[in-house]
Amino acid sequence: NNSEADFHDLVEKIYKDKISSTPAIVRAMKNSNCYFENFGITGVRVFERYGITKFLVNSAAAREIVLRDLSARTASVSGLFHPAFAPEIEKPTVTISRQHAEEIIVGTFGIPNKEKQTEIIVSACQLLTQTGRRVRLIVAGYRADKYVRRFQSSTENLVIEGFGDLTDAELFCAMSTVDVAVQLRRRNLGESSGVIPQLLVLGKNVIVSDVGSFAEYGAAVQSVLVDCSVEKLAATIVDGLHDHSRKTSMETYVTEHSTKNFRASLVRAVDEIDQVKEVCQKKAEALSTRC
Repeated sequence: NNSEADFHDLVEKIYKDKISSTPAIVRAMKNSNCYFENFGITGVRVFERYGITKFLVNSAAAREIVLRDLSARTASVSGLFHPAFAPEIEKPTVTISRQHAEEIIVGTFGIPNKEKQTEIIVSACQLLTQTGRRVRLIVAGYRADKYVRRFQSSTENLVIEGFGDLTDAELFCAMSTVDVAVQLRRRNLGESSGVIPQLLVLGKNVIVSDVGSFAEYGAAVQSVLVDCSVEKLAATIVDGLHDHSRKTSMETYVTEHSTKNFRASLVRAVDEIDQVKEVCQKKAEALSTRC
């Protein structure tokens, strides 16, 4: 039975020490409005409870989160990265034409919502049109075509296009048309981005929130604060239009995070886990022999 009540009971049992020392969690659970991740509870101790002590995660930020959750418990956590690569495309599948030579094309990719601060991106682009610039905003991701309809009667000079339910090849084609990409997060729980590495493969200037795993892109991207104002974001977009200072950092990032290097890192991590398992197995066999 995987009911919500059973899940809460399991979490309460496994995280008893953390919950008992954090009254805010108790209050949230009583109000049926508890997002455990807000309190550093990832659920990883559930795996540990069943003897799993070796973990392989997708970013350095995720590794830190898991280690904090496990606290002083004995566990090994290895971090990988999202590889940077371009999908195979036989011919362009999405065409976005520049309507005017001076038109700025800004893109944001992924499911549009408050967590990704899509409304702030829209407002920043709208602000740019008020300074006389021609701006086209591309929003591409699941149900993005429906999402942008709410703005089409209130953004006056800003052209917003929504592309929903795209294939990987179609999404990559859409990314290739933009001048600047904006990938924001209100918070980050260690999740990596598949979009940002591909934008870097394309040599696009990318603006990201300085939070969680997004900080791992280093000098290859332009970071802004999580609570960045609309005015600051608009100015950063303009700066990114002619900023070529990140070209070398982008190329270095793409080279170091290639699929070849990802495979090598994965093999090393799995080998380390296998070596630990082998040592544990030998110890267990030695103990059983003595007994």
